[in-house]
Amino acid sequence: MVAAVNERLLNAVISSREITIGALRLRCMQCHLGPGMYDNSGSPGTHQHDETQIELPLSARFDFTVNDSRIALKPAQALVIPPHTPHNWETRGGFMLGIQISAKDPSGAEVALPFARGRAPLVVANRAVTSHLRQLVDLAVSKRSSAFTPGLCSSLLMVLIGEVLDAVCGIPKPPETKTAGSTRAQLIYERATGFIKTNLGHSLNARALALQAGVSFRHLTRIFIQHDGEPPHSYVLRLRLEAARAILDKEPATPIKVLAYDCGFSSASHFTSAFKKSQGVSPSVYAARTVVR
Repeated sequence: MVAAVNERLLNAVISSREITIGALRLRCMQCHLGPGMYDNSGSPGTHQHDETQIELPLSARFDFTVNDSRIALKPAQALVIPPHTPHNWETRGGFMLGIQISAKDPSGAEVALPFARGRAPLVVANRAVTSHLRQLVDLAVSKRSSAFTPGLCSSLLMVLIGEVLDAVCGIPKPPETKTAGSTRAQLIYERATGFIKTNLGHSLNARALALQAGVSFRHLTRIFIQHDGEPPHSYVLRLRLEAARAILDKEPATPIKVLAYDCGFSSASHFTSAFKKSQGVSPSVYAARTVVR
């Protein structure tokens, strides 16, 4: 079973992607399940790794010695060991998940993670780590297998790594800039307008637009006005009238009632009134002029 689990974990590592946080480039280099020993002769000797090591006992207690520190690690707790840090452990029948993380700068050179408490070994024990560890192990040991399994394992592995490192690293948040705010507003605007264009012939009330945009309707209105000088309902009306005019240009014989409902108007009278206000003539007159042209 251990061999099958490790094959699945290996596929998860292969499927994992690099994570970029600021100037850091993080990648999972290895993830394996072991009985806590390198061989059958006893506890492993003192050793070290070039990468950051995360040790996660799954059963029994592991007594670690890291430099001169003694740490008793229980199941579902995580021990983060910085690169080039000598360590060993002892256990009685325990199994442990070992993960190696590579951290590089933009040039590709190995760098140390910005641990919040220096280079001392760091223990993480919280519900998020426990939950994600259980999900990853349950999937890795299960007989379930599909085209999605490697991706699911990979995603759970990266979430687990993220939860552990988030608890021990002190990475400052970048200050919000006007550019970032503008980019977010642009994305919201594009999401809302895309939804409007796709559903132009259907009801588009304020609640539906706000729900699709992921912001309040008041905030959405501010974004629309900042972007093109009109609120959402004016934008919707303009697109509906443009769609109606385009249909009349190609098919002037289209019945007004059919045209109104196809373009999302609540009634033919509402459509006629809005069209005349926009074009200066009624839809029927516009259609007649199109035929003459």
